[in-house]
Amino acid sequence: MSGRESRSEAEQSLGGFTGEKAVSDRAQREPQSRKALGPRTKTLAHRAAWVLFVLLFTQPFFPLPSILWLLVLASALFMIALASKKSWLQVVAVNLSAAILAVSIYEFHLARSISSGDGTRIEGSILEDFIRPDEMLGYRPRAGLRVSASKWLGDKVIYDVFYTINEHGFRVTSTPEQSGQFQCVIFFGDSVSFGEGVNDHEAFAYRAPSMASGLWQSYNLAFSGWGPHQMLALLQDGLPSRLAKCRSPRVIHLTILEHVPRVAGLASWDRHGPRYKLDANGRPARDGNFDSPTRLPGGWESPRWLRDTLDGSRTWQRVFGRDRVTNERDFQLYLAVLRESVRRVRAEDPAGLFDLILWDGRNDDRLARIESSMQNEGATVHRLTRIIEDYPGNADRYLLNPHDGHPNALMHERIAAYVARHILVP
Repeated sequence: MSGRESRSEAEQSLGGFTGEKAVSDRAQREPQSRKALGPRTKTLAHRAAWVLFVLLFTQPFFPLPSILWLLVLASALFMIALASKKSWLQVVAVNLSAAILAVSIYEFHLARSISSGDGTRIEGSILEDFIRPDEMLGYRPRAGLRVSASKWLGDKVIYDVFYTINEHGFRVTSTPEQSGQFQCVIFFGDSVSFGEGVNDHEAFAYRAPSMASGLWQSYNLAFSGWGPHQMLALLQDGLPSRLAKCRSPRVIHLTILEHVPRVAGLASWDRHGPRYKLDANGRPARDGNFDSPTRLPGGWESPRWLRDTLDGSRTWQRVFGRDRVTNERDFQLYLAVLRESVRRVRAEDPAGLFDLILWDGRNDDRLARIESSMQNEGATVHRLTRIIEDYPGNADRYLLNPHDGHPNALMHERIAAYVARHILVP
């Protein structure tokens, strides 16, 4: 054997020996490391899995806040990452855990920002069982009540008023002092038409008939937080016709752009309100209430506990639910509900007239679209900036407070005078 061959065999023998030894040493070290960590992490992972199982099983009976669910899920995924021997699973579990933890932090942030409020508070007997649930409208005031309501910012009062609700469950209005043949006017709307922040006799629905020529009986079928969907529900029920027993009533609805999310079911206070969906002809059809289960293909309904859990998640609501940004589909539904309301008024009485007061004063192209759509349906549109021409530059003069954008008594008087002169014409 030559010296080169002997040296080569020796090197191979030595290299093989050192390589095998290195692999053996590494193999011995790794199992020891895994043995030191494995049992503990596996136990934690098993416990985390059991916790998830128990929570999932008991959630329908003992629902937990969504933020707690997120934290438990993030912790369980982290335990799985520690216990796993597969690097790809570790990467996936750790990233999912981090993402869910980030959502938990965002959820906490939203909870704090929402709970902080704007610093105002409501006091008075209005807090004592003033509102009751209603299957047709979602909610409404209780009939036959007179309640006090005051709004405060620190020690400064914003308003201090009384609301009187009649036997039909609506705010009282003026009655013609003289006897004889009178005409009817029905007001629909939200807190503006209801007269939130002013006394009974100061609301424009109360004042306008007494300012008009002729005899007018008014009905204020508006309430705080309502929208056009409540108006349509009332018209479809026929209640306005049963209350206003006169021919060819005048219908007046005041609308604001904030009604768009309300019709879409995005208002947090109106979770049981009337839900409408567009049918194949583009007309709104009643589809239960906002909190009615949504039927998926095949007739499947999501379980109640899952809906409640998602309903309580502020992150879910911000992206998919009540706090999401409105879209064109929401706006089209809003327009369809307004147009259908005009049709219902005409269906009751072909001579019935529908007037829309449009609160404008902002740069938004949807205002012109609302005006055009309603005019095409035969309604008369009155822009707020026409009713109160100096409103855009003097809004503070006509609103209750910088912390409450409802009309004050002066603005109600101006609206009432306009309605009396230009709408309540015999």
